[in-house]
Amino acid sequence: MLSILIPVFNYDVRKLVSDLHKQLSGMEIEYEIRVYDDCSTDEAFKNGNASIGDLPNVVFKRLETNLGFCTIRNVLAEEAQFDLLLFLDSDVEVIDEHFIKKYLQVTDGKTVFCGGMQYVEEPPKDDQFLKWKHGKEREEASAVVRNKNPHRTLWAGNFLIPKKIYLGAKFDDGSTGYGYNDTMFGYRLLVQGVPIVHVENPLLHRGLMPSEKFVMRSLEAVDNLLFFESRDYIEPSFYKFIKVFRYYKLLKRLGMERIYLKYYLKHVSGWKNNLLSSSPNLRNLDKLKLGRLVELKSV
Repeated sequence: MLSILIPVFNYDVRKLVSDLHKQLSGMEIEYEIRVYDDCSTDEAFKNGNASIGDLPNVVFKRLETNLGFCTIRNVLAEEAQFDLLLFLDSDVEVIDEHFIKKYLQVTDGKTVFCGGMQYVEEPPKDDQFLKWKHGKEREEASAVVRNKNPHRTLWAGNFLIPKKIYLGAKFDDGSTGYGYNDTMFGYRLLVQGVPIVHVENPLLHRGLMPSEKFVMRSLEAVDNLLFFESRDYIEPSFYKFIKVFRYYKLLKRLGMERIYLKYYLKHVSGWKNNLLSSSPNLRNLDKLKLGRLVELKSV
C-alpha cells in the first residue's frame, strides 16, 4: 500500500527510519521504506546507515554514482513496490506519533498532500543563523497559509503522492543544478491540473547549512532557473509562478534592467556581508537573486 522513499547523502537516517518503522509496525498495512544512498562520500554515514537494511520491509541501497536531487527521486518512485508514495528528505525528524496515520486518513488516489515543515525554536550558532531565519520566516507555515499558493509551496521533503501521478509528472531529471527543483515539480503538477492540498502534518527540518554556503546556493539556484526556463513544458504562467521572474519582468517592462544591474554590482558585497552577519535582512537575499538573474540575462 505505502512506499516511503528517502534519498540520502552524507546524513544519518537511522533514527528517522527507526521512528517510521515503529509507527508502521503498529499498523495493519503493507509497506516498505526505501532508502537510497546517493553515493555518499563519508564512510561513517554509509556504514552506519547500512544497518537499517536489517529491519523488516526496509530496503537500503548504495548507488555507485551520484544521481542528484531529481534523478534519485525518480529512480525511487520507479522502483517502489506500492501505489502510494511518501517522499521524505533525510534530514528531518518525526515529531508526531500519528504522522503516517494522518496521511493515510486523507489520501484519495487523485490528490497530492503536503505536510509542511517546522524549524527548532532555539536559534542555532551564528554560522547557521541565516538558513534558520529563512526557514522560520519563509518556509515554516501553517496549512492555511500554504494552501493560498498550494503548488508554489510544495516541499520535496514531506509529501504524499499516488505513484501514477508521480510517474506522469516526475522531477525534471535534466536538472543537475541546485535550487527550485521541488518548486518546478509543483509547477509541473499545476500545468497538468493535479490538485495539491496542504495539511497540518509537519516534520522537523534539521538540515541547516552554513550561511556562506546558503548564500552561494541561493545564487546557484537562479542559474538553475534559466535551465528550467528552456524546458518544453514551460508556459507563460511560469513567469508569474516564480517570484524572482515576476520582478525581473517588471524591471524589463519598465526598461530598468541596466539601472538595476548597476545598483546590484555596487551593493552586492554589502548585501552579502549583511546576510553573513548576526542580523541578516532577508530582503537582501531577494535583491541578490534578482541581481543575479538580471546579470545572467544581460550576458
